[in-house]
Amino acid sequence: MDEMRKDRELERILGDRRAVGFPRRKNRAIFYVKLLVIAVAVCVIAVILLSAVGGSGENGFLGKLCQFAFGNGFIFDDKGFGKGEETTADENSTEGSDTEIESSFAESEEESSVAESTDESETVGKDESGSVIAIDLSEAEKGDGHVINYSDRTYDAEGLLEMGFHAEYYPDSPAPMVLILHTHTSEGYAELDPDDPTSVLTDSVVAVGDILAAELNRAKIPTVHCSVIHDADGDAYENAAETIETMMKIYPTIEYVIDLHRMELTDADGNVVKTYSAEQTAQTRITVSTAGVLSRGALSLALCLRRELNKDGARVCMPIVLTDSEYNAASALYYLKLDVGSLGNSSDEARAAAILFAEAFAEIILG
Repeated sequence: MDEMRKDRELERILGDRRAVGFPRRKNRAIFYVKLLVIAVAVCVIAVILLSAVGGSGENGFLGKLCQFAFGNGFIFDDKGFGKGEETTADENSTEGSDTEIESSFAESEEESSVAESTDESETVGKDESGSVIAIDLSEAEKGDGHVINYSDRTYDAEGLLEMGFHAEYYPDSPAPMVLILHTHTSEGYAELDPDDPTSVLTDSVVAVGDILAAELNRAKIPTVHCSVIHDADGDAYENAAETIETMMKIYPTIEYVIDLHRMELTDADGNVVKTYSAEQTAQTRITVSTAGVLSRGALSLALCLRRELNKDGARVCMPIVLTDSEYNAASALYYLKLDVGSLGNSSDEARAAAILFAEAFAEIILG
């Protein structure tokens, strides 16, 4: 009997605790629900008030708040790229601007987008026609050793510049030292008309390659220029690799392979962008692959070329790009992927840049 009495007493006590505990838990839940509703209401009211103050766009209160938070007048779009406020050429003569540029480079059968940004000393403006944005992407003020490194390797760029590039040169030999070709042979400039055979010859990267080869040969650096089309069928880089292999068998003395391309630059609004230098030419860009036979030597050559091209404020060469992408870098002792100008540049501007590149190359090779 005592045991039964204890059990009944225990059930009564537990029942009382459950009766007391339930309403406490219920009240706590109701409290949190009310708190959440109040918080949501406060947020909605805040958004409405802020919108009323100045809108929620770029020029509104929220947009200005973001600009202040991130600094430099940057507004971040849905792709995460910064877009600076538009400035005119006259404004840029005294003020710099931060402008984000999307650069699309065709690689193999795919197109990849690379973000290009200018710094405060770089200028943006319309060209003479007023239709194409002209931009200086040399970043020359960052020094001759400025490298954009997308690779897993690091090099002492300043040390390489100080050592310089030392080439073996045989002035009396007619054997070719340089091969120029185009992985993307169909790339052209602003005037290119794909339906006009004459335009294809005069307004494409092939025409720029002709000028570069002619200038190098004139400087007594034996050069061959291959205009074989590699991007019509199949993988362009594989096709170009076969061409390089064939040319190396015909001319085993070739040490330098220059794969000449054209950039395709647009701003965040899709407007065509052209590069321009202080010499009123298109700008160049040299890419070095770590997969190269002598990648350190190729980087040294590229850095010396950039220094030569940008001397005396010429601002012709953009920062050197170092990448692990193979391209066809293993095909020769020194392989350079050379971009000359952008889609917005005229073929004349690109040819003028090629002449300056040839002069710089000759200066380094000949000493």
